Amino acid sequence: MEKGIGRKDFETEEDYYAFLEQKLEKFLGVTIEKLKLEIVHRAIRMSSGTISVLVRISRNKSWSVSVHQIGATDGLIGQDRFLYEFSMISPFDMTDFEPLQYDEDNDYYYDPTTGEIYGGIDELLDNAENYVLSGFYPSFEQEWHEFLREFNEWVS
Repeated sequence: MEKGIGRKDFETEEDYYAFLEQKLEKFLGVTIEKLKLEIVHRAIRMSSGTISVLVRISRNKSWSVSVHQIGATDGLIGQDRFLYEFSMISPFDMTDFEPLQYDEDNDYYYDPTTGEIYGGIDELLDNAENYVLSGFYPSFEQEWHEFLREFNEWVS
């Protein structure tokens, strides 16, 4: 089933990615929302360095999401397993969070242009996570679509 189905088979790009998400949900037995939350929750960091978020999916439909060294391997690659690395996400890479400054005296982040207070580090990271999950961070959306396409190729 679905072998050879691609973007050209759908009226809109949105329909194509909705199809791929349904296929992924059916394969893993988990909602897209839960999988995205697992990925984004691990990806949001104040600095990224040399780590990424690795999604592992096996033919027996088990899956995991973890933070790991970029390019590191556990030696288990091949057709029986699909791996995809998502980039780490810093809140300060997001347009809405770029102007934020830290007030050391009061231990919170704030936007000097609007006066909006984002709270401490945990609240800032929660706000950034919600921002990404709401679809407002194009870099993650691009990686998500690439992940779906590569998963589709692997599973077909």
